Amino acid sequence: MENFLKVKVFKGLAATTELLDLKVERNSVVFDLMVTIKKELQIHWRRQRLLCNGESLEEHARQASHEVLRSLSQLRLHCDHRHREPIVDREKMLAMVRGSADSLAFASEDLKNDREVVTVAVMQWGEALQYASRSLQKDPEILRLAMAKDPRAFCRAGKILRKDQTFATWAVARPENGRVLVSSDTRDEDFMKHHVQRCASLIRYSTARLDKETVLGAMEQDGLALEFVNRPPNRYAQDADVVRAAVRQNGLALRFASEVLREDVQMVREALESDERALKFVSSKDLVCKLVSERPSALKHAQWEPRVLKLSAGSFFLFRSGPPNKATAELICP
Repeated sequence: MENFLKVKVFKGLAATTELLDLKVERNSVVFDLMVTIKKELQIHWRRQRLLCNGESLEEHARQASHEVLRSLSQLRLHCDHRHREPIVDREKMLAMVRGSADSLAFASEDLKNDREVVTVAVMQWGEALQYASRSLQKDPEILRLAMAKDPRAFCRAGKILRKDQTFATWAVARPENGRVLVSSDTRDEDFMKHHVQRCASLIRYSTARLDKETVLGAMEQDGLALEFVNRPPNRYAQDADVVRAAVRQNGLALRFASEVLREDVQMVREALESDERALKFVSSKDLVCKLVSERPSALKHAQWEPRVLKLSAGSFFLFRSGPPNKATAELICP
């Protein structure tokens, strides 16, 4: 027996315009076909009403067992704009969440509180937890199943579970999931210290005051994380040791140093050693002149334009006609 049915989908009740020509599994449910139509035509399944031989098809009907569907070959697609009531049929909802977990959003309150329905949904898509009842959002086992599918489901859990450090640690096992820390207790110093030591960029989510040793370790991992330690309750952008560790790792971190440290000759030297582009964060013309006399190749990153100085036409031509060198630097910064 053929495992697939060929289906033509026509527009509206008049069925004058063919929209799709599909092959569907004979043993699938009507909702699977509706999900396919959604992908192809961008018509949400909630607005779809499928008719075959004048009979409206139920979402959970299985095509191999439904009398009308056995010889299914043509369907009419009607866009239903009426207000649709929440789905209360449990069998229908189970079939729907197996095909598309976001169907849970359209379930009745009783079904959103149905453990089996919610379990099936979150095992398909972790963040379907957002549509579950509040009581199930607080359920550790439901959260565990949701996070096994997608660790970011942690953000959808109840407030108490979001303070659970075991779940929070699991949620940020990969650095790209760091944003979920916003949902956890970022005021806990020990908790944040653990994560910052593992991945410096997570320091941006901390609302705890971190000790200097932890911050230094973070700067040695990622100097650009200096941007996030100049916010309350951490104020390390004026700490020379912290800034030095940051610019040694990445010279561009000089951008986030305090104004005083951006004018410190030795600090800027260390930043230039790491990345000459750090010179663009130095505003003092005298300091720039001093540094480019030592490192002429950094001149092209100066923020002020050489032509605003009192230069001879020859010196300007020399600067523009080739890469900066010591002679160029002496002409521009005599």
